[in-house]
Amino acid sequence: MVVQRIIFGLVLSFKLMTATVIVTAMMSFTAAEAASSPESLLAPSLAPSLAPSGLAFSGSFGIGYNEAWFKSNYGTGLTSAYDPEYVARVFDGIKHAGGSIVRLFLFELRQGFLFSGDTAQLKGLDPRLLKNLGEVLSLARERGLKVYLTGLEGNEIRVAKGKIRDFYWNLLNFKYGEGDAYHQLVLAPLLDLLNANRDVIYAFDLMNEIQATVDASFYPFFSGVDLPTGWAGARNWISRTTAFIKTRSPWLKVTSSSGWGTAVFDLSLGLFSGLGLDFFDLHVYSDTGDFTGVAAVCQRASYDKVPIILGEFGQKSHVTDDRLQYEVTSRFLDLAQKSCFSAALAWRFDAAEKWWGFVQPDGRLRPAAHHIQKLSLQSRQPRLRNELKASEAPAAH
Repeated sequence: MVVQRIIFGLVLSFKLMTATVIVTAMMSFTAAEAASSPESLLAPSLAPSLAPSGLAFSGSFGIGYNEAWFKSNYGTGLTSAYDPEYVARVFDGIKHAGGSIVRLFLFELRQGFLFSGDTAQLKGLDPRLLKNLGEVLSLARERGLKVYLTGLEGNEIRVAKGKIRDFYWNLLNFKYGEGDAYHQLVLAPLLDLLNANRDVIYAFDLMNEIQATVDASFYPFFSGVDLPTGWAGARNWISRTTAFIKTRSPWLKVTSSSGWGTAVFDLSLGLFSGLGLDFFDLHVYSDTGDFTGVAAVCQRASYDKVPIILGEFGQKSHVTDDRLQYEVTSRFLDLAQKSCFSAALAWRFDAAEKWWGFVQPDGRLRPAAHHIQKLSLQSRQPRLRNELKASEAPAAH
């Protein structure tokens, strides 16, 4: 699949760059190399600047947290398991921990979808989800938080079986009316709610990590430019869904997040370009707090003239280690701020997986959250932030 994506990137990029620059696109960049790279990914005239441009969402760097779903209620947190008191506590914690943005999932496990009988055919959206989401937005507004919403969940779609897989196939490929039904019966009422609450909305992510659906062969085989990777189908779904949203909510900033192990590669090669997206959202996990390809994604964003955010970041190891989380968090945030990112959202504030969570069971913040808290205060000042004192870091084990 990687070879196929390289070929796709070559064909797509020939419309925009010379063969010499394409070689640059295939190179790996560390954060240190990014600043000294002599050529841009797409156009030499763009090199070597990696600083955030005026395309950012606001004048300051945005810091926030993914909450995604509340408690362990994946697929029910906004419907049958909705708990407004818990939502309020989480939002209080995020605000206290330095967050100004909170990312939430909406339709994981088809949450809120209403189907016809025992068939997997959409007939509407559960009014409970809209009512509860409206309350969630009010709770966020009261605390000065912006809400970043994500529609479909690619990782859940990837493992769908039987008639549920057929349903998603039809939805993503606009077969048998399911794609249009998703637009009209799910997105349309959602957008009506967002239109009435635009002051508290940060942005909308069409699907969390669409690569998961490409990996699971949810799109037809295409010959020619796309070859067998399925990206022509994925790009078609992104483009058509973005266009639908813009007809009803032209103010709403729209993206489709890039994840999995090929997140940097896919975004850099332009697989998310030319689709009407307002910004890019990159997801990266690492125990070192950095990643190769910083220059590539920054130069892609610069060439496409759109902002980019680090929509998910965190440690890769599944171990509860305060020092590891602290170092990974501080390094990712430093890298994001010093390169081209407009915002960074840590994964995940009140996670059932305690190695990811930023709050302890008794409500106390972990050291990494204290770092975000202090950094958030500093980022509001017009001057450059001072280096954190070494004494702030937790002691080594």
